Formats: sequence, C-alpha cells, structure tokens
Amino acid sequence: MVDIVIPVYNEAGSIDEAVRRLRDSLHDSVQDYGIRIVDNQSSDDTFKHAQSLEEEFDEVTAMRIPQQGKARAIRAGWEESEAEVLGFVDVDLSPSINMIPSMLSVVLETKGLAVSSRHLPSSHTVRPWSRSVVSYGYNFFLWVFTSSQVSDHQCGLKILHRDAWERMRDDTLSTEWFLDTEIILHAARLNIPVDEFAITWHEGADSGVAIIPVALKMMASLFRYWKRHGLRHQGNQVVKHSRQEQY
Repeated sequence: MVDIVIPVYNEAGSIDEAVRRLRDSLHDSVQDYGIRIVDNQSSDDTFKHAQSLEEEFDEVTAMRIPQQGKARAIRAGWEESEAEVLGFVDVDLSPSINMIPSMLSVVLETKGLAVSSRHLPSSHTVRPWSRSVVSYGYNFFLWVFTSSQVSDHQCGLKILHRDAWERMRDDTLSTEWFLDTEIILHAARLNIPVDEFAITWHEGADSGVAIIPVALKMMASLFRYWKRHGLRHQGNQVVKHSRQEQY
C-alpha cells in the first residue's frame, strides 16, 4: 500500500479538486492506496473541506496538526500511516501525478527513494522564469557543495519506502521546506537507492510561496545539516528516468 500525504494551509478553494484528481488518478492505476490530507493550522475552511472528503471517500483521511510547516505536516501524516510506501505531493498538483505508478513500482523494488524532477532533459516545465532561475541556482549550489547527483531537490512529488524512512527519520529535522532536500541528502549519506523521474510541470498561477524567503530559509537549513552530518556523501548512482519510459 502507498499513502500519499497532501500538506495544506489555507487551501479551501483548491483542496476539493486536488483530492478528486489525485484519487481518480490513483484509482485507475494503483491497487491499494490512501490519501492523507494534513492541515497545518489553516485559518479558512480547509479542514472542513478535508473532513467532507474523508466522509465521501474511504481512501481519504483528514488530519490537523497544531503547528504550521510543510515538513511538519508531511511527517505527521507519515507517522500516522501504516503503509509500506509513503509519499507526498503539493496541493496544486503541479507535478504530473500520472507518474506515481512508475515511481511506486521502482520504490517497491529498490526499497529506496523516488523523486520527481523539472530539470532532466525530457522534463517539460511551465513556470515563471524567475522561479526557474532560483530553482536552477539552488540546485547548482547543492551540486557544487554536496556533489548531489539529483538535478531537482525541491520538486513537490516524492515517494519513499518505509524501510528507508525508518533509517533516516530520527535525523530528519526540517519543519518547513527543507524536507525535500534533506531526505535526498540522507539517502546519499545512508547509501539508500535514489531514482529521479522526469516530469511534466505546470505551476499554478496563484502559487502563494514566496520563493526568495523560502530559498534563504533552505540555505540556513542546509548549513544546519552540514554542521550535523557534513555535506559530501558518496551514495548510490542516481538512476535517471525519462518521460518516455513512463508511458
């Protein structure tokens, strides 16, 4: 079974469509799945919508945590899950969710981590140029200072085997946005297999993420990671999957 967490904060206007789209996609392609909506202190009616979806669909679970933070929400959802495979996706569903079955299949085989990428040659990305520049800059910085072989550390769809999560859980300290990068660095440090999948990405026009402040916070988190674990880890060779391989 795979449990996909959707972390949400003030998403009353989009949560219904997102969950229905994700459910329809998984229902057609994955035999055993769950969708776990984790609200982290929304001030609008997001949690009411989540509860309504939970009542409507057996596969959907609604949770609420007392503090804000994307990583807090994802970790809370994973801790409540008993699934063999864990994952998360951003509520705007910018990444192409039809790649989840391919990612799931690989993770079940390797017991490792599968990450989506906007920066592989066969990826197709539609997003503002300013966000692309910041994203490429951040990933180039990580390549220089960590030798990470992953091309896109922050793309908002990742699938992780429970065995891999158990190995890195106690050292995973992110509370906000750094979780995406942190689990990739942990995987390299712990020699956990990593597969990277090219993706079709259409960014929502109303994305509320202030990318520069978030990037600065992630740099601070990377410094704290370096103080605790160092930066350069050998790890396994990252396996790259083109979009053509997924269809």
